[in-house]
Amino acid sequence: RYSDEDKEYVEFHRTSLRIFLEIVSSVGGRINKAICSKFLRKCRDAYKRQSAEIYSSLLKLLETFLTRVFEEYSFLSLNEKIEFIKDTLENKSLKQYLMYVDSNIIISTIHGAKGLEWDYVILPDMEQYSFPNWFGLCGACNFKDACYIDWSSIKQGSDFEKKFYEELSVFYVGTTRAKKGIYFTYSQNGLRANGMERFNNLSCFLKLHGFDRSTLVKSRIEELSFTQG
Repeated sequence: RYSDEDKEYVEFHRTSLRIFLEIVSSVGGRINKAICSKFLRKCRDAYKRQSAEIYSSLLKLLETFLTRVFEEYSFLSLNEKIEFIKDTLENKSLKQYLMYVDSNIIISTIHGAKGLEWDYVILPDMEQYSFPNWFGLCGACNFKDACYIDWSSIKQGSDFEKKFYEELSVFYVGTTRAKKGIYFTYSQNGLRANGMERFNNLSCFLKLHGFDRSTLVKSRIEELSFTQG
C-alpha cells in the first residue's frame, strides 16, 4: 500500500542498494544465487528491529525480484545482472514486481497497482463518499441525493468536469488491472461521522452505461456490542 514517494519505500531502496554494492565489491564484482542470498540476509538483518509491517512486505518484494532475476532473466550476463539489480534499486522500481509475489491476496492502492495485472481484482466500498470520495468528487457534486451524473447539466470545461474525469481515470486504472475478472462490492448501510447509521448510495461510476448492477454483493453493517473484562 506504499507509494513511490513514501519515506519507508525510498529509504528501503537506498539501504538495499548500499548493501548490494558493498557485497558485490567484496566478492570482486561477481553475482550468483549464493551472493544474492547473502545480500537478502544482510537486508533482513538491517530491518530485523523494525516493527513496521511495510518492511516485511518490502523484503518479500525484494526476494521476489531477486528470484526473477535468475529465473526469468537467466540470459543476462553477470555484469548485466548486476546492472539490472542496481538500476532497479536506484530507480525505486521494486513495486513493479508486486504481481509476482507468491501470495493468495495482494492488498494495494490503485495508484500502487498501476502498470500491474492480476487474474482477479476486487474493488470494495464502491459507494458514495468512498469511491469517489468527498475530496475527490463527492464534495463538489450537485447530485448527492441520487448519486447519478446528469451529463446534460455539466458545463464543459468546468472544475467539476475536470474532477470527474480525474477520478474516472483512477477508476479506469483499477478496473483494467484484472486479466480474467473484476468484482465490485458496496455496503447498503454505513456510518456517519457522528456514529449514526445512514443509507449508502451506490457509486456513480457503477451507474455508468455497461455495468450489470444486479450482480453486486450487498452487505449491511452489523451492530457490535463490546463489554469490558
